Amino acid sequence: MEVNLTIHGPIAGQVLRLNTSVQLQEQSTLAQLLKAARPQIGADLSAILRKGSEHPVILLCGEYLELPTALDHPLKEGDEIVILQGIGGG
Repeated sequence: MEVNLTIHGPIAGQVLRLNTSVQLQEQSTLAQLLKAARPQIGADLSAILRKGSEHPVILLCGEYLELPTALDHPLKEGDEIVILQGIGGG
């Protein structure tokens, strides 16, 4: 199956701007998607998110997913995942 992954912002010590499609096995999870996209990301983002040191917003087809349970969420054909890092200031 094919899912779309978009990542924007400072995550895992780098500023990411990624918009790609990834081929996965049926019933793959968000963690498996992030592992499959490791070459494009440059890091194992699923491991980083499991540690809790990063707190990005994760959207699946526009719906907010909460960490860490989001990593075990099953994906389906055509899903769109967006990962954004909130930036504070004032």
